[in-house]
This record gives sequence, structure tokens and C-alpha cells, in this order.
Amino acid sequence: MSQKISSQNKIVARRSSRSAFFPGLVRRIFALLILLHLMNSLVLMNPAVAADLGISESRPQETEESAKLVASASSVPVTGLTEHAREAAKLMNIEQDVQRLIDLKNSGRLEIYDKDAMKLQLELVRKVMSTGLQLRVVSAQFDREIILEQQALDRVTRNRDLTVAVLNDINFLQLGIGSTIIDGPLGITTKKRYNLRGDRLNIVSGLTVGSLAFLSLCAQKGGARHVKSDPNLLGQAFDLQTPPSEHLPSILWNYLNSVPPGSPNGLNRREQLVKYWETTKVLPIDIKKDVTIERVSGYGPRHHRRCETIKLMSARISMLFDLRALIDRLNTGLVELLQTLD
Repeated sequence: MSQKISSQNKIVARRSSRSAFFPGLVRRIFALLILLHLMNSLVLMNPAVAADLGISESRPQETEESAKLVASASSVPVTGLTEHAREAAKLMNIEQDVQRLIDLKNSGRLEIYDKDAMKLQLELVRKVMSTGLQLRVVSAQFDREIILEQQALDRVTRNRDLTVAVLNDINFLQLGIGSTIIDGPLGITTKKRYNLRGDRLNIVSGLTVGSLAFLSLCAQKGGARHVKSDPNLLGQAFDLQTPPSEHLPSILWNYLNSVPPGSPNGLNRREQLVKYWETTKVLPIDIKKDVTIERVSGYGPRHHRRCETIKLMSARISMLFDLRALIDRLNTGLVELLQTLD
């Protein structure tokens, strides 16, 4: 009986020693993990501690990866600026910055999202887009002036056509009535005593026909617009002291006064346009005269409402179209410059 009790006591002792051993092991492992975590924190916070402990800090080799990115990006060449893009950069005074960005792009700095390179790119893109918006505002002003002139021209043209049509109708109507009275059913010439009266009516009818035809011919020229036209953007192109509201932005004015690439005669764009108007005779007016320049520009002491004829308004519309087309060519340089900066 005593042997059974002693054997049972031994089994209980073994079980208790095992149950006491496992919690102690867990506590030791947990303490060891905390110690390793603290040592790792000290290494990350102070590299000097890592050197004293003889621990080497393991970091990803960013320099090698950056060097690989730079090498791969630099293997792709960036084309230089075109003539139009170079001219646009010169007008905006950003030639050096554009060249600097091209160098950064060739070195691969943009591929790795370098802070300075990205900042420079954003600044240049903002300047180019700002110039493009100025150009769009000026184009809208051209559109407004052209529409106003076309509306005035249409109004004067309708009045002219109506006047010519009424004169022609009156002429044919009086001719028909006169023929009916003289030689028609009421023919007074059939009686000898009314021959003199018939001859007189023939003379009056002929004079009326000629007078109405002459008036119809004069009406072909058209009348004048009802109100005086306002100054337009053509005045600055002819060096007139027009109001500030009719002045082009400085960059567009410099563009007009710059010599285009490959110009054979050395004239700037504005001089070439004026020479084109003077020599090709595409306009119904003579812009070599100062009085004509004042009238077509809508500004000057010799400009008044009576001079606003169909011929003058037609020439003004054509010249506004030509000037707007010339300024819009700057869009080519801006687009090519944006493609280079991208």
C-alpha cells in the first residue's frame, strides 16, 4: 500500500515539475525577444551604438538602384528644341531654364522624380500655359471684333440690296404703266390730237428710266453704318496710339516685331504683313495713305461714321483675319516647347 502511494507521489511531482518548466521557458523566450527588439531600436536610432556592438546596419542599397535608373534613363537621348520652340522660349526668357531641364532629363533626374527637376518642369510648364492662355484671350478679342464688323457689314449690305431692289421695281413699274398709257389699251397716240402728249410722256418715261437706273447704280456702293466703329487691334500694327484696351500683350507684340526663322529679307512679321497688304492688292482700299489707316483702324481725327462703307468694312475684316492668323502661329512654338518639356 505504501509503495503505491510513493509511486503516485513521484508521478505528481514529475507533472508539477513539467508544468512549472514550460511557463518559465515561455517567459525566457519573451524576454529574449524584447531584448532583441530594444537592441534593434538602438541600432536604428544611433549608428554609433551599432558600431560599438559590432552590428552592421542592413539597409537597401538605394544608391545602386538610383545609379541603375540614371544609367538607363541617360541611354535615351532627348532631342533638342526646334526653331519654333526655341523662338517661343526666347520670347518668354526661359532659354537657360529650358536647356537646364533638358540636361536634367538627359541625366535621368526626371525619371527618378528628382525634387528640383520636377519643380523646374512645373514652373516652365506654368509659364508656357500662361502664355497660351494670353494668346487665347487675344484670339477671343479678335473674334469679337470680327463678329461685330461682320454684323455691321451684313446690315449695310441688306439695306443696299433692298434699296437696289426697290429702285428696279419702281423703274419697271413706271415703264409698264407708261407703255400702257402711251401705246397700250389706253393708247393716246392712236389719236392725232394726243400725239404731242404721247411724245411728252415718252420723254418723261425715258428720263425716269435713266434716273432710276442711275440711282440704282449709285446704290450699289452701299451706304454707311449707323454708328461709328470702335478702335480695333489693327491700330497697334500701324503704330497708332490706340487705347490700352486695344494693345497686344508684350510677349505677342514682341513676337510680331521679331524676325521669323529663315526670313529672306530680314523683315519682322509685322513689316511682312503690312508689305503683303500693300503689294498684293488683295484689299479694296489703299493702306499706303494715312487717312485710310486711321479709318480702317477705327481711331484718329479723320475717322467718322460716314466713311464706314462696305468697302472699308470688308477690308477691315480681312485684315483682322490676317493679323489673328499671324499671331496664332505662336501656338506652333508653344506646342513644340511643351512636347520637349514633357
